[in-house]
Amino acid sequence: MPLHLSRVVGAAIDPAGAPVSKACVYLFTGKAHHLLASTEVDSDGKFLLQNIKAGSYRLVVASAGFCTANIPLIVADRATHKRLAVHMKLGEIDVCSYGDYK
Repeated sequence: MPLHLSRVVGAAIDPAGAPVSKACVYLFTGKAHHLLASTEVDSDGKFLLQNIKAGSYRLVVASAGFCTANIPLIVADRATHKRLAVHMKLGEIDVCSYGDYK
């Protein structure tokens, strides 16, 4: 089930709630899976992808030693203004990291 957001902003955290700095953040188009934008998480675990138009996307967050988070998103003007929390879990299996609202 996709998360609905008004903008793509959030933080990557480990199981203890500590920031996962230097994680790579990628935003892909929903249907064609084309890379639309990318950034790196800052030292506080935060990230922001600017100027993202309304639509369906897939956010992928990856960092060495953690499972890759693969999160479906819908960006809409009237969606929630909450930040995205990307819960990075230790391991290498694609399905164990996830995102929710912060």
